[in-house]
Amino acid sequence: MKYLNFICYSLLLMLLFNTSSLYAAPPLTDHTTHTPLSLMPEPLSGSRDTLKLAATWWLPDWQGSRSSRGSADDGGGDIVKDDSDCMKHYNLYATCPSPKLSTGVVHPVAGMTCQKSCYCPSEYKYTSSNCSGNYTVSGGSCDGKYNDCVCKSEFKYNSSNCSGENQPSGTSCGGKYNSCTIRPECTVSSKDCTYGCAGYNSCNRCTSCKSNPDCDVSSKSCSYGCASYNSCSKCTSCKANPDCSATPVSCTYGCASSNSCGICTSCAGNPDCNVSSKSCDYGCASTNSCGKCTSCKSCTPAANETGCTYGTESCSDGCGGTRLCCKGHTHSYSCPSGYSATNSWGSSAQTTSKTCSCGAASGTCYKAPAHTHSYSCPSGYQETSCTVTKQVQTETTSKVCSSGDDAVSGTCFKCRTPIVGDIYYSDGSISDKDDISSGKTPVGIVAYIDGGNIFAISLTEVLKTWSSGYEDVSCLTDCVSLSDAKSDMNGKSHTQCLVNYNGRHNYPAAEYCNTFSPVSSGSGSNGWYLPAIGELYTISFNYNTINLSLKKLSKTQISSDFYWSSSKSDYSDGDNYAWRIRLSDSALGSTAKKNSRSIRCVIAL
Repeated sequence: MKYLNFICYSLLLMLLFNTSSLYAAPPLTDHTTHTPLSLMPEPLSGSRDTLKLAATWWLPDWQGSRSSRGSADDGGGDIVKDDSDCMKHYNLYATCPSPKLSTGVVHPVAGMTCQKSCYCPSEYKYTSSNCSGNYTVSGGSCDGKYNDCVCKSEFKYNSSNCSGENQPSGTSCGGKYNSCTIRPECTVSSKDCTYGCAGYNSCNRCTSCKSNPDCDVSSKSCSYGCASYNSCSKCTSCKANPDCSATPVSCTYGCASSNSCGICTSCAGNPDCNVSSKSCDYGCASTNSCGKCTSCKSCTPAANETGCTYGTESCSDGCGGTRLCCKGHTHSYSCPSGYSATNSWGSSAQTTSKTCSCGAASGTCYKAPAHTHSYSCPSGYQETSCTVTKQVQTETTSKVCSSGDDAVSGTCFKCRTPIVGDIYYSDGSISDKDDISSGKTPVGIVAYIDGGNIFAISLTEVLKTWSSGYEDVSCLTDCVSLSDAKSDMNGKSHTQCLVNYNGRHNYPAAEYCNTFSPVSSGSGSNGWYLPAIGELYTISFNYNTINLSLKKLSKTQISSDFYWSSSKSDYSDGDNYAWRIRLSDSALGSTAKKNSRSIRCVIAL
């Protein structure tokens, strides 16, 4: 430290008079003694790369062959010796903080190493300016920049995590999308098919329905007319040959002719009558059942006849001679006692033959009837009116006397079982649609037959809501599936449940049918009711036949619109929906109860 005052004074002079030369000094060689400008720390905003060092030769040290003034200086150590003081004294990093890299090192003081400058690697290039929109900065950061630019977290959907009935959608980024939505083909509802589904889309939704299989069959070709039709009006069975129901004629001598079914319709005559009588010279020896001579007498003279009541006379003996034969006489006929030759009793009189004293009989004698008539209906007729038995009257005839005479009394009825399309009248009678009864009031059409039960549908229809609001009707059972719906035939009990239900709402459709009267406005139940969905489904197969009868009566035909049933549905919410049907094609479905639909009332006969 013996030169300390001199050194300090020299430095002061350098700073005052030669500052420019300080920064312009050439680089020092390895053997040059230098002193850092510890009194001038580099500003933080400046570039450390512009730092220049001035060389100073110290006297008399240089002359004393001392090549440096470092820590080995006999005068004592430097001000800073620890690299950790790079920042404290020189605003330099001792080590560049990760991930920055160094541009090189400087030695502010001999033995002290600091970083000349630190910079971010080139991969740290992303900011919100060059990484925006669908992208966001990511990874490590350096001076506000990042080494990665990735898709935002919302872009997370692809075919791996968005599949099945869904698909990636929206905006894409890096092969991923920001939304996962249901595929359009999966948003459609499956068709409700009466006869089964014909085609499905990729989401297994039914897109087309099978047609009525009844329409795919060929109608039978019938020689004697069709006996029955299916729901598509195709003939499924034929009427039998009417000839086969004829009663065969009973013939003594065999059948002369038969009908197309092989039943005898006329008899052959006595074959004995078809032969020619033999011509006999000496008379006929024998005759057949028809009086035709079948053999001749030989020429043997006949003997005289004996036992003649009225005497004898001469006659041929058959061989050219004569013999004695019994005389004949003229018959005198009269009626037996109690009988008269005249008829005062008509066809009911008792009869017998007039007789001759010789025993011969000829003519008719009469007397009063001997019996009381007993009348009954001919075969195929019944004494009970067809109306009483809910049958269709086809014709009438009189009762006849069981004795076989011509006496008649009373009326017999020929009836048949009702069929779909027959006309139902206010007096309870039924007639064929082609034989509309005059003077009677039609009120319905036979719509379907279930076993021995007959059901008629009204001639008129109205628009009604199923209910005035939504609530669960506890006395009705939900029809869950199509099969449940098709088998629900409980319309009458459904109607009574609805009109008697003590709930919050009214049930206009059921209430209308409960009081429906086709002749006059009624009050209270008249037997009509709102049919169940299974009943309407059965009626739909008779759509064309029913409409034909309605047309004959000049009444409004059943349309191709949907009709309410009295059946509740569990679709979505059983409180809100009920079953309806389009009768023109048997299409079933559910509709909100507050919607207006057509209704036709039904009655059980």
